[in-house]
Amino acid sequence: MASYPGALHVGGRSEDATLFLDGPGLRVVTDRGVTYRIAYKELSIDITTDHALYGRTTKGDLAFSTHATECLPELKRRGAHVEEQVHAQLDRRRHSHRSRRWLRLLLGGVAGFVLLLWLLPKVLLLFVDWAPKSIDRKLGDAVYAELELGPELDDPRILGPVQEILARLQPHAQADGYELRLHVYSHRMVNAFALPGGHMILTTGLLRCAESPEEVAAVVAHEVAHVTRRHSLRSFVRGSGAWALAKILATSDRPFVGTAAVGAAATMMLRHQRDQEADADRVALTTLAAAQLDGRALAVMLQRMESLAGGDDGAPEWAQTHPDTSNRVAEIEQEMTKLGVVINTPLPVRWSELQAALPAPREH
Repeated sequence: MASYPGALHVGGRSEDATLFLDGPGLRVVTDRGVTYRIAYKELSIDITTDHALYGRTTKGDLAFSTHATECLPELKRRGAHVEEQVHAQLDRRRHSHRSRRWLRLLLGGVAGFVLLLWLLPKVLLLFVDWAPKSIDRKLGDAVYAELELGPELDDPRILGPVQEILARLQPHAQADGYELRLHVYSHRMVNAFALPGGHMILTTGLLRCAESPEEVAAVVAHEVAHVTRRHSLRSFVRGSGAWALAKILATSDRPFVGTAAVGAAATMMLRHQRDQEADADRVALTTLAAAQLDGRALAVMLQRMESLAGGDDGAPEWAQTHPDTSNRVAEIEQEMTKLGVVINTPLPVRWSELQAALPAPREH
């Protein structure tokens, strides 16, 4: 038995009542306990709004009202007369409700989409924070296996000193879980870069540009920081999305096939943002200080490579992919001031002998 709170209006007086839709007619019981029974065929519903419904007897001797407008369909089904204007009001209300509902859905969808676009980069980067380091290694190994850099040098007169530089840095680089590997390729381009997981590539052009092993150590420390801070993985996820990474990790054999695919992946990995470069500089300076090497060598190397830009010996690619040299040099000087006095223990490397062993410059 359905009941609805309302009011009864008789002889100019109104009092609270409860409406019951049962039996052969509408039963109205006032709060004083007086009961009125009105046959449904004698009811006329002539006014309705969004918040109230008004009815009366056909004789006009009493009327009722209720905020429970949902009872109108049931009153009509039981035989109450509903005026034409009420039908029109109901149609307009239903149309208005549908329009508002669709508008709310549309606005909610747009707001959800905008929120998704805003949250997605943050969610992806959270994925990088929690991802196991094995992901870095698999991704870096996959790209390195497909890179076409020409023959890798294996001359111990070159690799020995380079590995000695890495050995000096590694205990202080917080590189647990990574396999840091230095590779040297013969190319006139002045360049160095790191892939996720620990592959780091140096060109003979960079070794020829450096005037001391400490300058190379500064560049290597910077690239190691890109590895340990997972900058390349972040850049790849930001550029291609987590689904692309998941697809690569699910592929057991050669996820990158072809020069275009490898080039696109490597470009995304090496497209570091300004804050990542500044972060790598700061971490590198801390590593160099712990290894008893002067971090100012990083600023010296940056300035020298910038001075070579556009020269006949080839533009320094490392400086081009690590931009904003003047600001970075100033920030390096500020960081060195914060670090205070740094003990500088020179690397036991005969630099002139290494440079003499470098093969003639070549291009690929």
